Amino acid sequence: LQERFSRADPHCWGWPVWPEAYRHPALPAVQAYAAEARERVEFFEYLQWLVDQQLGGAGRRAQDLGLGVGIYQDLAVSVDRGGAEVWSNQDLYATASVGAPPDDFALGGQDWGLPPYAPERLREAGYAPFIAMLRANMQHSGALRIDHVMGLARLFWVPPNGKAADGAYVRYPFDDLLGIIALESQRHRCLVIGEDLGTVPDEVREGLARAGILSYRLLLFEREHGGAFKAPAAYPQDALAACSTHDLPTLAGYWAGHDIELRARLGLFPSEEKRHEQIVARAQDR
Repeated sequence: LQERFSRADPHCWGWPVWPEAYRHPALPAVQAYAAEARERVEFFEYLQWLVDQQLGGAGRRAQDLGLGVGIYQDLAVSVDRGGAEVWSNQDLYATASVGAPPDDFALGGQDWGLPPYAPERLREAGYAPFIAMLRANMQHSGALRIDHVMGLARLFWVPPNGKAADGAYVRYPFDDLLGIIALESQRHRCLVIGEDLGTVPDEVREGLARAGILSYRLLLFEREHGGAFKAPAAYPQDALAACSTHDLPTLAGYWAGHDIELRARLGLFPSEEKRHEQIVARAQDR
């Protein structure tokens, strides 16, 4: 359907801007189109099957080579609002966006533009979509990193058309979700890493430790109380350690201060004084 509508209008992206008759998979127009374009639909199913076959082959190859973990996958905090996942499960998602409150990293807060599960609707569905997502991601991998693992307990919701500073935390059934992850981890022999950066409630850290989910520690963030970088021996044993992540500067970029320059160009510092403070702090870090 996306292929069809974008052919007529290249700016038409995502089911929320499709013609209304196609905005839900159960509508008659969608069913009629599925029958009419059966061969094209099956082609895309074939592509999905190929991807699954290739990912499985890569996982088996890793085992054949004697790699201890195998494929290490990353599970994003949510999905694109205009994508197939939300179109197929519209009742499960809230109209708010996931984000983060203002802090030193993002002084205006963050709005990631991704829709969160509505916790009560997820529970009513018997957590079936959450279970299916874990199984799909663990099937061929030996390790799975759960992005923003605090979301198992609470997510910061930003209201539609609002600012991140207008948001609030919404609680999730932490124990239920943790139990499901532990069960699927055992079934698939897949270890789990929880990306627990930022403000993490004590109950979340305790719950992750009880379940045997590894912490996630970054060189750039691991500091002593005085601000000095921790020695590797001071890191928790049950943690995966790395220099940086996909949404932080590379080590070379951090050293050169490219991230500070970029934030200044994008107007993300509330004052020149704040920018200068970060330049001085970076010099001390080096």
